[in-house]
Amino acid sequence: MDERIAAVEAEAALALGRLDGALGISEPKTLEIFAIILVKDALVAALRRSGHAFTDDRFQAWFAGLAPLNDEPAQHAELPRSLCAAILAELGHNDWPELALAARQTRLALLATRDAGGVDAREHASAAIAEAHRLAASVPPPVSLPFAWLGALHLAAGESLIFAPPERAQHMLNDGERRIFFEKPASPAPLWALDLVVGIPMRATGLLCRSLPWMGLVRVDGIRQSDGPAEAKTVRAISLCNTAKALSDKLEQARSIARTTARVAEGQNSTSRAPQLFSWLAAFGSMRTAQIEPVLNAKRLGVRGMLDVLAHANLLATQSLSGVKLYSAIDRGVETTGAREIAEPYNLPPTLIDDFEESMTHIDRLLARISASANGLSPRLRPPVDGAITNQ
Repeated sequence: MDERIAAVEAEAALALGRLDGALGISEPKTLEIFAIILVKDALVAALRRSGHAFTDDRFQAWFAGLAPLNDEPAQHAELPRSLCAAILAELGHNDWPELALAARQTRLALLATRDAGGVDAREHASAAIAEAHRLAASVPPPVSLPFAWLGALHLAAGESLIFAPPERAQHMLNDGERRIFFEKPASPAPLWALDLVVGIPMRATGLLCRSLPWMGLVRVDGIRQSDGPAEAKTVRAISLCNTAKALSDKLEQARSIARTTARVAEGQNSTSRAPQLFSWLAAFGSMRTAQIEPVLNAKRLGVRGMLDVLAHANLLATQSLSGVKLYSAIDRGVETTGAREIAEPYNLPPTLIDDFEESMTHIDRLLARISASANGLSPRLRPPVDGAITNQ
């Protein structure tokens, strides 16, 4: 095997193993928040892979029904609400209960304007997901390492009428005097559907302890082999590595939110749902009360009380859009000392510790001189700071 391919696959296997290990030791609250993050990530990634271009803030406003997703209609892209509805329905049947629950709750918060022709668009997106399931089931499952399976999956996608990358086609415009050749952009293949389902065989064969959506894993340049099989193999390994690392980063984000959520819960009665609201706002993004109420199954007065708790703790930000308030969480982070999930301590070499101590001694000496000058005394008449070296 090529040394470069071997090195990339080794790094990818290590990233996959670290993700699986981190999932296995994560607290239940961290996993609940992680599931919410994954649901939103699946929606955003699928919309962008489908051809929509938007900012994160624009997505939140669109999801809340306060703005269109695009200023200009996106050519050849799936209709956004219909696409999201199909994805949420798929994730709502995931065998990981936390992810399925998060998808069903997110569905309640979908207030985006309904698409014209949405029924057909929803069926089209659902058909792509069904074909992704069929294609993934037709490939021999991964055994010990996922690389051969990932190659077979990309190969099968390249032979599929739905997932094969569209070929560039030249069109001609003839005005009678001259002919103009141009390329008309084609609809992108719905590779997001494969990303949604590839976690199922990985979970079934023990490569990963949860069925996660792997958004961005299946790539066009991993399907095409115009640069040779070795290059495509490298691309697939890099994609697996990068996606596993991105998922690990999202899990760490969920862990941080869970720590702040625990701080919100301190001093609250056991029935308070302010911590749950903070988790949702921090993990999913800004929401309006019309979304919060069905997601948390709470009345308007109860939501107002939760928002007051977060505002009092300086963990809530508010913005107005089209006369409607959107609320978002401010995750300031908390100390992790004593927490069950902590980072590995740093082992500093003795030379760095000595340099640090010497620097602190110099700082103490300077502070003593400044204090003496402020009191009208000569620094030489001031008693030295304990342990400080004086130049007297």
